Amino acid sequence: MEIFNISCGLGSSVEKLPFKISVYNGYILISPKGYGEKGSEDGKGDPIMVEYYKGEVRVIVWDDINKEDPKIISMEKARETNREPEGTSQ
Repeated sequence: MEIFNISCGLGSSVEKLPFKISVYNGYILISPKGYGEKGSEDGKGDPIMVEYYKGEVRVIVWDDINKEDPKIISMEKARETNREPEGTSQ
């Protein structure tokens, strides 16, 4: 597990938020301080998870602490092999 401080802000007003990033059973778990999911205790949740599932990279996000079901985002369309040649995008 590693802790990273991510900065946000413009000009002289900069805010930092610690992010805990760990790997567990083949998953990458990301936990911004103060964020969690419904089934976790405060300070113990990992509301962002990255997995490699059936040959596909997916990002799973619990974006509402009051709901159990996550949003699952497939990264398949982001594969570099799917890049369209320049000038052919719609």
